[in-house]
Amino acid sequence: MGTAALTRCGARPLGSHLFAVWPGASFAATALPVRCPPGDNLALHVAVAQAPPETALVVDASGDPEYGYVDEILAVAARMRGLSGIIVDGCVSDVAAIARTGLPVVSARISVRASGHYAGGEVGREVPFGDDRM
Repeated sequence: MGTAALTRCGARPLGSHLFAVWPGASFAATALPVRCPPGDNLALHVAVAQAPPETALVVDASGDPEYGYVDEILAVAARMRGLSGIIVDGCVSDVAAIARTGLPVVSARISVRASGHYAGGEVGREVPFGDDRM
């Protein structure tokens, strides 16, 4: 489905700073919002475990985006759980490995700095994203 048709159906732009991690990555799905505290991707692990198949995770990691919030381990787990994709307003790492999983991932940047699993964050609560930040 093209951009014009999606827009007419109520789709909203996510932001021009986001890009597909590997060429050709695309998907359309129901979104499950996730908020990650700075440097912490525990909420992403929880979301992958809880999300129904064919769901996309929409992740606000903008508090400190310089960590790799999505990596090979999360991409493999998400793929195995049948998720449609992940959009993260923050960085990812292990780009080549993510591409090999075939999981569509959209990100703002790439970083080798690993995130931890400390504070938890939030799953399923509305997060500001794209035009909502303006």
